Amino acid sequence: MKVDDLADLLDDTVGSICRYPEKVLIELEEMRHSVFMSIKVDVQDQAKVVGSKGATIKAIKNIFENVYVLNPKDYSEKSVRIYLESPGGERSKSEKFHAAINFDPKPYEELLGSLTKLYAEPNISCAKISDVYIIEVTTKKTINESIKDSIKWIVTSAAKCNGGSIEVSYA
Repeated sequence: MKVDDLADLLDDTVGSICRYPEKVLIELEEMRHSVFMSIKVDVQDQAKVVGSKGATIKAIKNIFENVYVLNPKDYSEKSVRIYLESPGGERSKSEKFHAAINFDPKPYEELLGSLTKLYAEPNISCAKISDVYIIEVTTKKTINESIKDSIKWIVTSAAKCNGGSIEVSYA
């Protein structure tokens, strides 16, 4: 995967969690064997990106730091490192989320597909039970359980931040 494509996916992923996605900024620094990506968000979105006990930023790091990008000069693989910047040490307060009346699961299906595609080609189906959307993912290639758990966490957290309820199942 190309560095810019991975940075765009990181931007989309972080933006899906934020109240102010237009203020998400991903800065890149490419070294010879590594790529460093710094995440900057609006101070009001800091708590969402960090998550309870750091769970959301840990999930983001787990997904993106287990992917290698291709060095176009010699086709070697570069490791990826993710950092969340906290300007001035400021943090937002946690907030309660309210159900959205017209919640659309499509953007979260797409996010789930894009994140899963980093590791294997997904087949995705969606169903609604009561107010919960169930998204089932199948792949021909096995994905590490830790990666699947991180992807589930990001997608369900993003939906929750936007008033929806999604459960993700890898079959």
